[in-house]
Amino acid sequence: MSQKNLIVFAVVSMLVLLLANGYKKSSYEEYLQKKKQLVTFEKEAEEISVLKKRFGDKKSARRLINTLKRVASPTNEKSRPGSVVYDFDNLNNQKLNLLLRKIENSGIKIKELKITRVQPQKAKVRLEVAK
Repeated sequence: MSQKNLIVFAVVSMLVLLLANGYKKSSYEEYLQKKKQLVTFEKEAEEISVLKKRFGDKKSARRLINTLKRVASPTNEKSRPGSVVYDFDNLNNQKLNLLLRKIENSGIKIKELKITRVQPQKAKVRLEVAK
């Protein structure tokens, strides 16, 4: 009977070792997967941080508005709660293109952008910017 107990003990020990080894491998694979997720999360957090700085910078928004005013002086400027509305009238093709490029490449929060053709070579732009 002692020989039988020894064989049972050996078999049980081998099973325990195999289970522990399998658990260790799955745990290591899980660790690698979590590490990849953490790297991806860090990259996304950096991108969000950069975007937050770009769109939350009030000084750059003021500089851009001043640049837009130099490109084409607004005919009307209204302040509303939470936003400012700028109307640009009689813009030729060059001024319109420059104005829209500046707006497009900026980090300002645009609430409304309306472009209307007044004449074949003239346009009107209404820009509402969040404060």
